[in-house]
Amino acid sequence: MKILYTSIFTLFFTLSSIGQNTFNIRTNYGFPAAVLSSVIPTDSCIYASGIIADSVFPYNTGAIFIKMDVSAQMLLLKTLTSTQKTFEPWFGGLKSLPGGSFIMPAYSIDSTMKTVLIKYNHLGDTLFTREYFNPFYPAQDFIQPRGGIAICKNGESVTNNWITISDANTNIYLIKTDSNGKVKWSKMLGDNYWERPSSILATDNGCVIIGGIKTNDNMTTENFSYRTFLTGLDTSGQIQWTWL
Repeated sequence: MKILYTSIFTLFFTLSSIGQNTFNIRTNYGFPAAVLSSVIPTDSCIYASGIIADSVFPYNTGAIFIKMDVSAQMLLLKTLTSTQKTFEPWFGGLKSLPGGSFIMPAYSIDSTMKTVLIKYNHLGDTLFTREYFNPFYPAQDFIQPRGGIAICKNGESVTNNWITISDANTNIYLIKTDSNGKVKWSKMLGDNYWERPSSILATDNGCVIIGGIKTNDNMTTENFSYRTFLTGLDTSGQIQWTWL
C-alpha cells in the first residue's frame, strides 16, 4: 500500500506541475455593457474584440478592440463609435492579417442595415470601415455576417453573410474583397429553403468552404427538413461541390 500511495502522489504532482496556468478576471471597460465576441491568443499577448453599449444619448452601440498580456492585464483599449450609426460585431470573426493588422466583420444600422468590414492596425487604430448592402437593396436591407470571414494567403477576404430576400426565405451572400475592402465578386447561394451560414474556411489554393444549415422549419408547420450543408467554391466564386 505504501508503494501504491507513493506512485499515485508522484503522478499527481507531475501532472499538476505541467498544467497550464489559467485566470478568471472581472474587468470593467468603462461602459455600461460590453461583450467580447472574438479572442486571438498569441505567445506574447491576447487580442480581443466585441461590442459595447453606452446608455447616454446620442451614443450607439460600437466596436471595441483590446490587447492584453498573457495574464489578461489590459495593455490597450480602442473603440469605434458614431452618433450617426451603430457598429455591431455580435458574431465574432476577428482575424489577423499578414503584417500585423486585423480585420473584423460586423453590421451597422443607421436608416439601413449593412455588413461592415473593420480593419485595425496592431494598436487597435481603425484603418478603414467598408459597408456592403443587401443585394436587393432598397427593397430589402436585412444582412448580417453570421458565418464569419475567411482570409486568403494574399490578404483577400471572403465574408459569409445571411440575407433576407422575402418574409419566409433567407439565402447566403458571399462577398470577396481585396486587402483594401474593395469588392472583387459577390455570390448568392440558396433556393426556396431557409439557408444560414455558420462557418467559412479558406483553403491553401485560395478556394473557400462554407458550412451551415438548410431548413424549411419557418415555412411549414409539419414535415420539417433540417440539414447540414458543406459547399466548396473556387477562387472566382463558382460552386465546385455541395454535400447535404
